[in-house]
Amino acid sequence: MPYVEANGLRIYYLEEGSGPPLVWLPGGNDHAGLMLYAHRRLAQRFRLICMDPRGQGRSDAPDEHHAYDPTGYVADLLGLMDALGLERALLGGHSRGGRTVMELAVRYPQRVRAAAAAASPLLGVTPERDIRFRNYQRVLRDQGIEAFLPLLSGAPRHPERRAEYEQHIRGAGPRALHAQYAALRRLPSLTERLRALAVPALFLCGDRDNLLPHSEAAAAAAPCGRLVVIPGAPHAIFAGQPELYYHTLEAFYAAAPA
Repeated sequence: MPYVEANGLRIYYLEEGSGPPLVWLPGGNDHAGLMLYAHRRLAQRFRLICMDPRGQGRSDAPDEHHAYDPTGYVADLLGLMDALGLERALLGGHSRGGRTVMELAVRYPQRVRAAAAAASPLLGVTPERDIRFRNYQRVLRDQGIEAFLPLLSGAPRHPERRAEYEQHIRGAGPRALHAQYAALRRLPSLTERLRALAVPALFLCGDRDNLLPHSEAAAAAAPCGRLVVIPGAPHAIFAGQPELYYHTLEAFYAAAPA
């Protein structure tokens, strides 16, 4: 299986297609295989590389709360790029993955041609998200993963893909999942730092997603930012309105500077 060593962890990835390299990160609890399946259309024009962030999929899952701060996620993404010889790449991510992509673009713009964040928590933790994450932590601590799984509204509907999704979550274990939500509960807003963003940025969100204000605020702050709201799309934009979603991404990446 394709792994790289980064920051003392084994990081898993998958790739398909040829052309300019495009590294894509999944949202929380999702995994590289699911993202490769969902974004396979992009592999017709790009070398699509989907990675499992730490604590997800087949990558290692540390138990410490601080391991899931943005710095660790960014370091793993850089480690993957270094291991694959990618000096600069197109980047994209869904939900938590998009947050990591924008963190890297702010910190290391020289490594990024263009960055896209789809339905991402760019305003950090909000009161309603904090309540939800605190409940997840309570269930994980007191009842375990089997009671936690039904709480995840973003799980795939297809039976086989859902089974794989749940298998990977079980593999992470309750301690690592509890640590991830502890980190999310202290996640700060990224908007002020996005005012210094120096690479083209796309902020995608569905108009049925409660994270839409995050994308709106981020696009308003980023000098090179562009907001696209997908009508009728929920949090999983790629499933809700795939044609408009992929067309928007393809056009954005095709216009990226060489």
